[in-house]
Amino acid sequence: MHRLMGAIHQAVAFDVGATSATHSAAEAFALRRGVCQDHAQIFIACARAGACRRAMYRVT
Repeated sequence: MHRLMGAIHQAVAFDVGATSATHSAAEAFALRRGVCQDHAQIFIACARAGACRRAMYRVT
């Protein structure tokens, strides 16, 4: 799980104003930009999908 969060942190730049509360995790991931809310939502989406291992390799 820590490796997944690290991979997301590397793939999605922290950029205030790049997204808003109405953006989905998929939109933030596609933009490769967002804030802590986006990082958390992307992480949760991967965990819920049971795709943590696949996502980790796809993101990096």
